[in-house]
Amino acid sequence: MTKLISDTFENTEKKKFLVIDSISKSYKTKEHTKQILDKLSFQVEKGCFVTIFGPNGCGKTTLFNLIAGLVEPDTNIITVDGKPTKKSRISFMFQNSSDTLLPWRTCLENIAFPLELNGIRKSERIEKVNTLLTSLNIDIPLYQYPYQCSGGQKQLVAIARALIQNPDLLLMDEPFSALDYERRLEMENKLLDIFSKTKVTTLLISHDIDEAVYLSDKIIIFSKMPARVEGEVVVNLPRPRKQDIMETTEFYNIRTEVLRKFYSVIRK
Repeated sequence: MTKLISDTFENTEKKKFLVIDSISKSYKTKEHTKQILDKLSFQVEKGCFVTIFGPNGCGKTTLFNLIAGLVEPDTNIITVDGKPTKKSRISFMFQNSSDTLLPWRTCLENIAFPLELNGIRKSERIEKVNTLLTSLNIDIPLYQYPYQCSGGQKQLVAIARALIQNPDLLLMDEPFSALDYERRLEMENKLLDIFSKTKVTTLLISHDIDEAVYLSDKIIIFSKMPARVEGEVVVNLPRPRKQDIMETTEFYNIRTEVLRKFYSVIRK
């Protein structure tokens, strides 16, 4: 019997899952060395949704590249569940992730592409895609091509592709920045619903404070480059969440705390 997504995602008992321990990264040019990250340290518990918030160009995307194993840190290693990241299942949704869809493949084929790379036969790929979408209540025109879909539908295809292999960790680098305000709210609500079903440990980069507070369990504020952790804000809002929570005093207080810490960074 095919397992539902709630069965296939791992138990989400709280523990230190993603460990960033005194990680540094620099790039050398002919003229000088540019320090991007400077002894950066923080931890993320399993099953948590954490947003990285900081000034433009402070090194957030570089950190994601390190976590994904695309580049190596200068010092120490990053671990997921006690293992080096290269031995973990990590899905990475890049900025404008819908632009990374393969235009010559249908939505179904795009979602199933990671499975195809792993040699899974076609019938099983189709079954896994249908099971995933049913479990998450995602409605996508599977046999249309990306250019035939709306921006929101393409984002859902990208999210489904990121989740199809049951990742240990999901990285999302400003995935909704290209959407208009209405579509962005729709996608944030859908992401909340998906997270409630999967409990996949998620790291999000966002420049939108309301989005960060609305989605997250915790917000980590970075310094200017070279990036260090300047502060953390716990988002103790109950789940499940709906948009009207943005009108509450509790939401406003958390938002104000994030802004205060962020202002202290940019004024330095």
